[in-house]
Amino acid sequence: MGGTAVAMAFFIGTRVLSLDAFFRHLLAGYANMMPLGAIMSLAFLMGDLSADLHTGHYITQVIDGILPAGLSAAFVFVIAAIMSLATGTSWGTFAIMIPIGIQVGAAAGIDPHLMIGASISGAIFGDMTSPISDTGIVASMATGNDHVDHICTQFPYVMVVGAVSTVAFAVLGSI
Repeated sequence: MGGTAVAMAFFIGTRVLSLDAFFRHLLAGYANMMPLGAIMSLAFLMGDLSADLHTGHYITQVIDGILPAGLSAAFVFVIAAIMSLATGTSWGTFAIMIPIGIQVGAAAGIDPHLMIGASISGAIFGDMTSPISDTGIVASMATGNDHVDHICTQFPYVMVVGAVSTVAFAVLGSI
């Protein structure tokens, strides 16, 4: 609210906007943020729900014997990347995967910082490659490029980084 007050004083004081125009732009900006607020609220709700249901502990039990404990960080990275790629949101993936990653790490005896890093890295990876990601859409619009071309040209680079990251999380999780 303080930032809004400072912006209002600046724009009205310098006569860039009238009071009426300032509030029209302010309300339009708030309206643009409503979908993000709804997505974030639901994502945090899903994160809380998965923590209450001990989803991470359940996932650890399911993968026990199938996947070595040291690969848990790499597993969380890949799942977060897929989730973010499918949904186009890194923030929503953070809210869901960080609690699950911490639970999986705790059950597998892996440093929670590594699991948080795997969750965040996977979410960013998926967000950067998703054709429905707001950051990808904004980047292609800001540079005046075709959105599909933007995604296709960065995909090979992101895949290399994703592969290296998966190996790094596997190695670090095994130490």
